[in-house]
Amino acid sequence: MGENEKEGLGELSWDMLYSNASFFIVSGYFTNEISHCALMYNLLRSEESMKEVQRELRTAFGAFEEIDAQQCAKLPFLNACISESLRLLPPLAGKFMSRRSPGAMIDGIWAPFGTQVYVDPYTVQRSPNSFVDPDEFRPERFLQRGQGGKYQHDLHEVYKPFSSGPRTCIGREMALQSIRLTTAKLLFKYNVKFTSPDCFIWERDCKSSALWAEYRLPVRVTTVQQ
Repeated sequence: MGENEKEGLGELSWDMLYSNASFFIVSGYFTNEISHCALMYNLLRSEESMKEVQRELRTAFGAFEEIDAQQCAKLPFLNACISESLRLLPPLAGKFMSRRSPGAMIDGIWAPFGTQVYVDPYTVQRSPNSFVDPDEFRPERFLQRGQGGKYQHDLHEVYKPFSSGPRTCIGREMALQSIRLTTAKLLFKYNVKFTSPDCFIWERDCKSSALWAEYRLPVRVTTVQQ
C-alpha cells in the first residue's frame, strides 16, 4: 500500500488485497480464538476466580438476554481476568514489538544505530523484575493498581499484549469486546470444568511459534440450574 501511495496509483493490486486479507484473518481470527481459550484455561485452573466471575455476571445480569458488550465492559473482575490472562498467555509471541535503535545502551549492551531491537511480550510480562508472582494467575493485580497491597509495585508499563505505539493492534477494542461478551454468555449459562485436574497443561501440551497451537481444552459442560 505504501508503494502505491508513493507512486500515485491510488488502488491496491489483487496480490496486495489477497496478502492483506490473509493477514487480517490470521491476526484477527486466530489471536481472538487463542485469547478466548487461554482465558478459559486460566479460569479453569483457578477455581476461586471462576466462582467470582460467575458471581459477578449473575449479579449484574438477571437473564441471558440482558448480557451486552457495553455492560460487560464495566465489570471489574471479568476485565481483570481478561487482562491477567493476556499477561500470562499473550496470543502472539516472538519478534513483533520491534524498534530501530538510535544508538543506545540497553541493559549494559551497546546497540548501534539501525539495530532492530525486539521485545517478546511473553518474556517481559512474566519477568519477576516487573510483576510479583509473575507465573501465577492473579487478576487482583489489575484491581489494586496504585492502591497499596501486594501488587502495588507491579510495572504495568511493560504490559503490552496488543503491542504499542503507532503499530499497536488496530483491532484491540473489537478483540476485548468479543472476549468479554463470549466469556460472559458462556459462564452465565454454563458451568465448565476440566475432565480431570491435570488433563491439560498449557505450557506442557501447547505448541508455539508465532502463534499458539493445539490448545484444545478437554472440559465437561453443564447447564446452570436457575
